[in-house]
Amino acid sequence: MFTGVTVGFRYKMVCVKKHFPITPNVLSDKGMVEIKNFIGCRENILVPILPGVTAIKYEKNEEGEIWFEGNDKQNVSQNCSLVNQACDVGEKDKRKFLDGVYVSERGLIN
Repeated sequence: MFTGVTVGFRYKMVCVKKHFPITPNVLSDKGMVEIKNFIGCRENILVPILPGVTAIKYEKNEEGEIWFEGNDKQNVSQNCSLVNQACDVGEKDKRKFLDGVYVSERGLIN
């Protein structure tokens, strides 16, 4: 608990796209993470941001990257899990359709 309050936790998620370009976006005014064009779907996927978690879209990489930061490790990791589960390929072959949003790095805020 002391680590979360003094330093904080950061999880970095990366959009892996092989077939269709996935575009992540953070709607901070609505408290949602929006994922556009996942496997060619016209509908946008909306995932709510849990209380105490801050979502940031990292712009320096070409691929979409979202950072989740907060004091509560459980809420930060739960938010990453919700985004990952929302981008499920469903009935398609998971060995071929690798598209999705995955956790690439986790740790403390430096």
